[in-house]
Amino acid sequence: LIQSAMINRSNDEWMAILDEAGVPCAPVLHRKDMIQNEQVLANEIIVEHHHPVAGRLRQTRNAARFEGTTAEYRHGAPVLGEHTADVLREVGYGEAEIRALVDEAG
Repeated sequence: LIQSAMINRSNDEWMAILDEAGVPCAPVLHRKDMIQNEQVLANEIIVEHHHPVAGRLRQTRNAARFEGTTAEYRHGAPVLGEHTADVLREVGYGEAEIRALVDEAG
């Protein structure tokens, strides 16, 4: 029902009508448009960093911001198995046991 009414006007026309009526609203953006949206840019919502496998990654920043502390974006998610040996060492496995597990997993 709403879609059949909405299709009769452009997005800009609807935004003007709703704004004039005092309705809090914002357009639904495509991803490519969202990245360049003035509000997204002003609030620095998108951060970019380099991932060793995936290359350049864009992601949303941490939602919480605190005065005097800045969120740190050191890297993307680890690749599969990247921290396996570290975790196994931490729980008490020796180097020979870790090598054996890795060899067994193939």
